[in-house]
Amino acid sequence: QIYNEPGNGREIQGGSVFAQSWYNVAQAILAVNPNAHIGLQILSEEDLKAVIKVVGKDNAIWKNVWLAMHNYGAYGDNSVPPGQMPTKVDDIGFLTVVKWGELFQKYLGFVPPIIGTEGGWESKPAQGQSLPTSQEFAKNAQYVVDSFEIFRTGKLPNGQDLPDWFFGHNPAFFL
Repeated sequence: QIYNEPGNGREIQGGSVFAQSWYNVAQAILAVNPNAHIGLQILSEEDLKAVIKVVGKDNAIWKNVWLAMHNYGAYGDNSVPPGQMPTKVDDIGFLTVVKWGELFQKYLGFVPPIIGTEGGWESKPAQGQSLPTSQEFAKNAQYVVDSFEIFRTGKLPNGQDLPDWFFGHNPAFFL
């Protein structure tokens, strides 16, 4: 993965500046190793379109690209209890994978491998505490179990079949 969270302002701005920079680095990597797998992370449809505009839809580089996706266990407004995965496709939750698959299919005609490279149940300590509560740790633990269950059952939490381009998931505990 070349950049992390482009467009959020902490590392690199999104849009055409990010797209050109990502492409320059990807080309440099492929010049050294033509078989390298190039990680792309984007946070918005606009950034995906910017990368496609810079790289070109028919560029052979796409065969080397994989998408680094962040899919957190955002159970929305906490209305979904631990033990059940969210079934809504949104911009940050576990089913972000569905959104990205649809967008790549729409703009490139195929979906590159997608790997969940950062995720988990983001727990925050209660006011005056230094660590999250045991209930928050329990939610995170259940999320980890639930998120790996999809690879055993072959079904996403919304009932869709697990796509063959969703390669893996890396949940973590966040404090």
